[in-house]
Amino acid sequence: MDRGAAGPPTGVDGWTMMALYKDTRTRSRIQRKRKKVVLEKGRLFPSDPVPPLSQPPLRQFETMDAVPLSVSVLGVVLVVYLVERAVNAVKNGRRPPLPPGPRGLPIIGNVNDLPKPSEFEAQHWLKHKELYGPISSVTTMGQTLVIVNDARLAYELLDVRSAKHSSRPSQVMTGEMVGFKYLLGGLPYGEQFRAQRKDVSRVLGTKAAAAKYNTLQEAEVGHFLLHLLDDPDNLAEHIRREAGSLILKIAYGYTAEAFKKDPLLEMIEEMAGHIIKGTVPGAFLVDSFPFLRYVPDWVPGTGFKQLAKHDFGANSVCLQTAASVASFFLVMMLYPEVQQKAQEEIDRVVGQDRLPNNHDREKLPYIEAVVKELMRWNPIGPMGLPHSSTEDDVFEGYFIPKGAMVMPNIWHFARDPEKYPDPTAFKPERFLAGEGHEPEADPQKFIFGYGRRVCPGRILADSSVFLNVAQTLAVYSLTKPVRDGRVVEPRIEFTPGVVSHPEPFEISIKPRSPRHEGLIRAIEETFPWEQSDAQTLERMEV
Repeated sequence: MDRGAAGPPTGVDGWTMMALYKDTRTRSRIQRKRKKVVLEKGRLFPSDPVPPLSQPPLRQFETMDAVPLSVSVLGVVLVVYLVERAVNAVKNGRRPPLPPGPRGLPIIGNVNDLPKPSEFEAQHWLKHKELYGPISSVTTMGQTLVIVNDARLAYELLDVRSAKHSSRPSQVMTGEMVGFKYLLGGLPYGEQFRAQRKDVSRVLGTKAAAAKYNTLQEAEVGHFLLHLLDDPDNLAEHIRREAGSLILKIAYGYTAEAFKKDPLLEMIEEMAGHIIKGTVPGAFLVDSFPFLRYVPDWVPGTGFKQLAKHDFGANSVCLQTAASVASFFLVMMLYPEVQQKAQEEIDRVVGQDRLPNNHDREKLPYIEAVVKELMRWNPIGPMGLPHSSTEDDVFEGYFIPKGAMVMPNIWHFARDPEKYPDPTAFKPERFLAGEGHEPEADPQKFIFGYGRRVCPGRILADSSVFLNVAQTLAVYSLTKPVRDGRVVEPRIEFTPGVVSHPEPFEISIKPRSPRHEGLIRAIEETFPWEQSDAQTLERMEV
């Protein structure tokens, strides 16, 4: 620009013009122009007044220039990424490689390689076995996930080396915002975890301890059979009510509503559903971008915050029983020959004048085999709850960094054809010894988890599943429904998430005979309905 020009410059840099022109009139004119430019530019100059805090949040955000803000955030992320790459490059030169896996993108890593929300996670990760071998990994936003598709390696890593791989990952949504990190299943490994686990093990950790609840279990299963008799079309609701009522009774002495919705059961069921989805890595964006938890609630895409607020403080429920019992009804409908064999054993050993109980278990080997095959056929936790490594480790020649999530593919272990021939078929006989046949591996050694993270309520859950199977088969016939003269074939689909259960299906549930119906009705005399504690809970809330 020619500084000797007669008139003022045409640019919008007010600070330069003030330095060039000293006369009062020109300075006044330039200030007016500068004020106009400032307003047009969106209040970006230092002298512009800051919007008062009393203005609504939307009003303040309307006055911001989104482009420079986005560029600044992106710049910070890029700098962090480059620094991390540089640090990792130095470290990588002195350590073995991570387990193999797909190549990631800059900054976001393998975000696009995570399972889709509606995808069955175990089947997604099983593809890694063919591509990368029995142990693989992906990394998203600096978080490493190690997937183990071999049962022996999972045992070695999570059981033998449990001292290094027994914590839980820090997940913002379910852990921090919902509060799962305060429950036993979500606690990081440490003193608090060991103390709580010791308390639970003292109450439920042995067969003798769990046996104290046999009568309570029989009462809840009996009420479940009564509900089926009067309302067979609402199977899923009855299963959830039974499982939740049992846990509430044992843990808190709380009696749930028997014939209408119970507020505590509804709250627990809803929270459990979100935990099932939320503990899957990558389920919520806030887990990859933790700063999103501080974004205002009205910003689009932050619905997870309302979800967390609604569910905070709810209690967890042992979902193994509900998922296994739902699978039981489905599989009995699909395999009527198994149902017939089981009923023949019950009639021969127990008779038809009473219901079987836990004391009959040792005398019912086929029912025992049905329970084992049920847990193998549809493992309740296909990928388990993810473990977290508390130390760097080298395993099978691969580096597993501190803080890595380790996920065993339990669903694959239960359906591995090398361990279980004809794995998709439901064959209880595989667990019975016979001439020239040794029982196949007991799935209970891995379906309830590994090492110091094995489910502390597994004995109670197993006992409850046995009682549901034995007593239901003793009195009910489970068949495919008939509509308009045609047999309705059930859908064989399972939900994704950390706990998997069958998708809704239709089924015909009828007493085996009038005599069996009378046996069901007699339950009401043995275990009368109790007054619910729901009203007490409502008064406490008021």
